[in-house]
Amino acid sequence: MTRRLVGVLRARLPELGLEQVKDPRRKHGRRWSLPSLLTSVLVGVVCGRKSLAETESLTGSLTRAMRRLLKVPRRVPDTTARDALVQVEPDELREVVRRQCRAAWRRKALKPQGLPCGVVSIDGKGTATPFTEGRFVQKQGESYGVVRTLGSALISSEATVCLDAEPIP
Repeated sequence: MTRRLVGVLRARLPELGLEQVKDPRRKHGRRWSLPSLLTSVLVGVVCGRKSLAETESLTGSLTRAMRRLLKVPRRVPDTTARDALVQVEPDELREVVRRQCRAAWRRKALKPQGLPCGVVSIDGKGTATPFTEGRFVQKQGESYGVVRTLGSALISSEATVCLDAEPIP
């Protein structure tokens, strides 16, 4: 991870308001603050890590100065990050994305390129897990194992920005 990337993260992380995300975990036995766990996962995504195990190795290799800048005190175990992420409400994380988009809009970072107005693309996605196919799958009734989402992205700015992603029940 470069110092430049750490500088960008350090400048933009306060805009996200990660400390406003409600922590659903029990207070007893909690060793990690939720903002530091979310920050470590975000750093892993920004650095192109594809799993929480890779993010764990990334946080383990950070220098003391970078950890202090990012407010990630030590190596974040992948199981700790996973256990926290599965408990956080998706709407709480969607609100973080909205705060980030509003902050970028206010600082004029989402100015339209080549068009006089902003253009948003709305796209539906559906993924099926391997449990929906095969010899033992139930063919009647509703299909199980399908995750559907409706996403929106601002496509008229220089960088394509995800505005929202809504799970469809």
